[in-house]
Amino acid sequence: MTKPLALVLTLAALAGPVLAQAPDVFENGVVNGASFTPFGRPGHPTAPGSIVSIFGTNLASGLAQASSIPLSTSLGGTSVTFNGTPAPLFVVTAGQINAQLPAGLTGSTATIVVQRAGAGSSTPRTIQIAPTSPAIFTDPPGGAGQGIVVYALDPTVFAAVPSLRLPNARPAKAGDFLTIYTNALGAVNPAVPDGNAAPSSPPLAATTTTPVVTLGGVRCDVLFSGLVPGLVGLYQINIQVPQGVRTGSAVPLQIAMGGVTSSDQVTIAVQ
Repeated sequence: MTKPLALVLTLAALAGPVLAQAPDVFENGVVNGASFTPFGRPGHPTAPGSIVSIFGTNLASGLAQASSIPLSTSLGGTSVTFNGTPAPLFVVTAGQINAQLPAGLTGSTATIVVQRAGAGSSTPRTIQIAPTSPAIFTDPPGGAGQGIVVYALDPTVFAAVPSLRLPNARPAKAGDFLTIYTNALGAVNPAVPDGNAAPSSPPLAATTTTPVVTLGGVRCDVLFSGLVPGLVGLYQINIQVPQGVRTGSAVPLQIAMGGVTSSDQVTIAVQ
């Protein structure tokens, strides 16, 4: 052993073990998992039962993903609570956690704490909640641009202009039936326990309130609104494209529910 290396090892032994840094959730760091609209922007809270993204530092020791359903409330030694209730986890990394907000939360705010084995707990942060906060998933993620909207009879085809990113796509036309993948549409009947898959056979978990969906400002017929069968926390809305809707490669698609309207930056293609 060389003298420099021996000295380094001796100093390390004298210093003792390096303590892991405690997790830290960013201020306004808990957002709607579809729109990424942050806490603090008026009218866009997160909704119990929905998918949320949590941003911060030292949230996990590395990447860990859920491998089964029901989802676990601990991944890779990381856990999250809202008002003391453990949250089911989809994926954890050092900088981001995707979780399901517990459906039983009530009131207008909740407190989040992230705990990591061997590193302690984060400082509690307050988040804004409301019964509904509709948002449409997009490609790429972020809440703007092409919505994750597919043909109800062929969910492999996007309602979009074909591109390198979405080669299997074609613009929608009046009369087509589409499925919109959404978040935070609120309570469903029958209720589904946190972390569990929505039922795949009737009765399906339908929202207790029917959303208003507009395409290019024209109201669409809503055929179904509820949780996606077999998945956790993901909602879908089935619509029929109305007559008279304007055409184009980026026609705005919006959802209104519970006094909250989704972003006007989400679009689909209509011919």
